[in-house]
Amino acid sequence: MRRLPIATLVLAAGPAFAQIVTKYDGAYRGMMTAIENNAIGRNPACFGSPFREVIAIQNGAFRFNYNPTYHLVIDATVNGDGTVHGTGKSDWGGMILDGKIDVGVLTGTIRGGQCLYAISLTKTKT
Repeated sequence: MRRLPIATLVLAAGPAFAQIVTKYDGAYRGMMTAIENNAIGRNPACFGSPFREVIAIQNGAFRFNYNPTYHLVIDATVNGDGTVHGTGKSDWGGMILDGKIDVGVLTGTIRGGQCLYAISLTKTKT
């Protein structure tokens, strides 16, 4: 019986590190609007709306100032297909941002505890 060498190395497909996506970089302005506040007694972090928002995407990443009063920030990234995902921590659990950039408009949702918001931000010309 012939023995085969076990010196086979299988490499994962794709690069070891995620590529930085810059095609969506720029300033985006728009609104964040409350959709739900399911907290008993109204969660203080679920503030009224709508709110004007401004973000700056740089090297495929940005920080979203979810609630300035409570210093709640979401760190997010943009993938090559325009999908956006980010998370942030809070005393109420955390926040998740999911969305997509299409034709210069970032739309999506932010869920934090019992709060749910819709976002719509348009890329500015400058």
